[in-house]
Amino acid sequence: MKLKLVFFLVLLIVVFQACNQSSGDHSDDYSKESKWIIAALDHAEVGSLSADSLTILLDSADNLSLTLHLDSSRAAILFWKGISKYRENKYAEAKSIFTEANTIAEQNTYVKLNAKCLERLASIHLGTDDPHLALKLYFQSLALCEKVGDSAGIAKVYNVLGFYKGETGHFDSAVLFLNKAWK
Repeated sequence: MKLKLVFFLVLLIVVFQACNQSSGDHSDDYSKESKWIIAALDHAEVGSLSADSLTILLDSADNLSLTLHLDSSRAAILFWKGISKYRENKYAEAKSIFTEANTIAEQNTYVKLNAKCLERLASIHLGTDDPHLALKLYFQSLALCEKVGDSAGIAKVYNVLGFYKGETGHFDSAVLFLNKAWK
């Protein structure tokens, strides 16, 4: 366990050093440094870390990205911080973090990250307080996913919409959405 944490910390330090030296070219969605950070977070065994270890790690990475003015990296790190809080059922904190990440993503036109943040915000609203706002956010996320051709994001949103429609008794709509998710 400690070896994984040390490996992950070293990996993040290397990534941030590379980020600091990158040319800063922006792609359609993420800058080069964000792609590296997202890949490191996605492929590392983040789920195997304790909540406290993950919080410390992500807070350190967030502070570093803020210091180095790496907006796309910071937005990606904030997204992971939101995921961490969401998994801990700390929905108010997660909502605040996803909102901040989404603001950065919108300002910098990181479309895929924007879509992911909207989908997570929709999930929070659907489960806690406002299903109508949740549906609005899901459809906004869906439009962004379709814009960039994110088939996994499209399927995820259609799947949730299908289950929601089924739970609310709108079975024809549910079948339609679930079929779209399947495609």
